[in-house]
Amino acid sequence: MKRAIKLFIISYITIAFILLCTIRHFNNHYSEAILGDNVNHTIYSKKYVYHPNGIDRYKYMSTMSEMFLGLYDVESSLSGTSFSGVSHKTSSLLFLNKDIFSMKSKQQDHLGLDDNEHDFSEAHASNHIHEEFYQIVYNQGDILCSSSITTDSVQCFKFIN
Repeated sequence: MKRAIKLFIISYITIAFILLCTIRHFNNHYSEAILGDNVNHTIYSKKYVYHPNGIDRYKYMSTMSEMFLGLYDVESSLSGTSFSGVSHKTSSLLFLNKDIFSMKSKQQDHLGLDDNEHDFSEAHASNHIHEEFYQIVYNQGDILCSSSITTDSVQCFKFIN
């Protein structure tokens, strides 16, 4: 019986290690395919939300840092016309294939948006720490556009050199 338990534990550890190496390999492969050879993984975007009462404008800046095992941490800052100050957020980034990646919120310094928040689905999603999936719809040069699978919103980012 002890031999069977020992064999099970060794098998479990071996399979877990193989899975970890596989995830790291594919994440590195897909991150290179998506991010290219950008040495500086800093992205910038301007977001415009159109609604019947006008336009809300946001500025978004993120820096990606490669962490242990090839995973990425993303430090993001957001400022906009509907709130004063800057909101900060930290997320984990995982590339699942050449067209899909996921981001999971780890920590956020959320500033309360006013009652006139017009992008309701994104406002709701940003208040909960969760994993969100994105599909890449455009990736040429320094421009990357992705669509959130949860909220159906499209976002475009420019890599800053």
